[in-house]
Amino acid sequence: MNFTSNNLITSKNTHFILRTLVSNSAIYPLVDIYAIPVEITIVLGDTEMKLSELMELGKGSFIELNTYEDNNVKLLANGKLIAYGIVLAIDQNFGIQITKIVD
Repeated sequence: MNFTSNNLITSKNTHFILRTLVSNSAIYPLVDIYAIPVEITIVLGDTEMKLSELMELGKGSFIELNTYEDNNVKLLANGKLIAYGIVLAIDQNFGIQITKIVD
């Protein structure tokens, strides 16, 4: 297989660029891209409140959230929006079913 300095790997609407170093006719990957840790965050909604309201919060307080289109949640990877989904409960576990991938 002949590699150039940039190789595109495509997997279900997700594109990764794997940069390689070519030296003495050998290819040395700079990093194992699949081993890079990614922090995943699910955002149910958001809201704004005054500092005085925040200071009044205590155990049992209720905070109303603005929800997203079609009650989807946001899926963030390292703080960047990558998808929307819906929350599912299976037995006693919660998960997210992806409904839209962000381009």
